[in-house]
Amino acid sequence: MDISRFSIDPALAVAADADDSFKSAFYDKILSSLFENDENVYVKTDLSRDRNLVFIFPALYWLTSRAKPTGKSRALYLCDDDDAAKALGQAAEALISKVPGLSKPAILLGAEASSLVAQALDSAFVVASMDGLKAAIADESIRTVLSLRSFGFVIADQAEKIAERPGEEQRKTFGYLLPSWERKTLVVAAKASPKAKNFAWDFADNPKEIKLGESIGKAVTMPTLSFQAQEGEKIRFVLKLLAEGKRTHICVFCNLKSSAAELSMRFTMNGVASDYIAGNLNVERKKQIVAKALTHPSPFVLVLTDDGAKGIEKPGFSTLVNYDIPLEPEFYFDRI
Repeated sequence: MDISRFSIDPALAVAADADDSFKSAFYDKILSSLFENDENVYVKTDLSRDRNLVFIFPALYWLTSRAKPTGKSRALYLCDDDDAAKALGQAAEALISKVPGLSKPAILLGAEASSLVAQALDSAFVVASMDGLKAAIADESIRTVLSLRSFGFVIADQAEKIAERPGEEQRKTFGYLLPSWERKTLVVAAKASPKAKNFAWDFADNPKEIKLGESIGKAVTMPTLSFQAQEGEKIRFVLKLLAEGKRTHICVFCNLKSSAAELSMRFTMNGVASDYIAGNLNVERKKQIVAKALTHPSPFVLVLTDDGAKGIEKPGFSTLVNYDIPLEPEFYFDRI
């Protein structure tokens, strides 16, 4: 994924490993929404690999690349709990140490917030837990010097947990920050829930919702081929793949149940073992069909719909064919 169009600070690009195809796939999605399209963003993600780096990066990009409005030149990364904030802070410190011109990040944790606030006064990047931020706000003298309205970019991680906190606590804590329409905001949730979504819409100004599954990063690292084919040529293309002898167990994706059923029947009529899975089957039955497909002694084509694939974890087919173009962009990554 080429993200050179964002003019990333060279030292930051090296430190964040921006040339790595897995990471750059996420950098591209986040930066394009936040800065190219000038949107606030609500991210739903199952990402575990390089997660902290992926979500720290946009804040550091903002700090190193943009002319900031007067008095709004700092970034805040907010987590629900101390453990997450500590891990984020350590990751940010390791990354920032490789980028000249960026000061060491400050980390505000619950019980230690008062003793650590001095660091935050000189830092352009502050990582805080909810309890750490509350403790800093509770002390008027600290609250004043911390200058919470200087944070022009705020990331709220663990949104599904923050959203469970009492509404009055949220109002008191976030009321000291800039209003949502005066700052850039990124909200991140590991688990989608109505409360997390409502929090995102209250905390950010009209955020765009995007899904960043780990499959996005994996998809860009896998070899792919694209062919333009007429409808009648598609099945011959798949049969040709089987005839080459290099691919014996293939899964093929269709958009509709009726298309999947018809295509599976056509493979059978052409002498190729086949079955299909649509969304109306239970997970156990799906697993049985997948096991049959993968252990079949002769070439086998399993035809799937996007709903049908739900609940099937990493079945291990050697080749995937998008017989139909996915109805939604996210479906492409989910298929892979």
